[in-house]
Amino acid sequence: LLKKISELDLLESSRKSSQHDANNASCAMQSRYDTFREDAQYLAGAFAKQQKKLHEVINSIKTLLKTKHDASNGVVLGSFVIIKNLDTKESKHYVLVPDGSGGHVFCVNGNNIYALSIVTPISKAIIMKKEGDIADLMVGNCTNEWELVSVQ
Repeated sequence: LLKKISELDLLESSRKSSQHDANNASCAMQSRYDTFREDAQYLAGAFAKQQKKLHEVINSIKTLLKTKHDASNGVVLGSFVIIKNLDTKESKHYVLVPDGSGGHVFCVNGNNIYALSIVTPISKAIIMKKEGDIADLMVGNCTNEWELVSVQ
């Protein structure tokens, strides 16, 4: 959450800078070939769109942090899941997060916990599964079986 908030602050600063450049261009649009101001306005608009998306992600994470869910219903958004590869016995720790919030790794008590976007193939394979269920995950051309060891 803090990383997303710092990204939002950086975007706001960049948007303001681009808008300032567009508004204060000394030779802005003196001819139809002078596109500096127009480019700066497009850039400011792009930053504003990114900010809107980040606001949505931040609000989703805040809601997720406040929401308690029932693990007996299986894996859902916000679930903490430990899965184990049945062939290699390798274990992975995941927390399912809203789209746009994944890709981060947290180390807790020596375990890497991966923030996994709800739209990833792994999430889709384990969604609504319960502790003890088996999920088939495609890796390249191979299918691996993973047991859901823990769902919280």
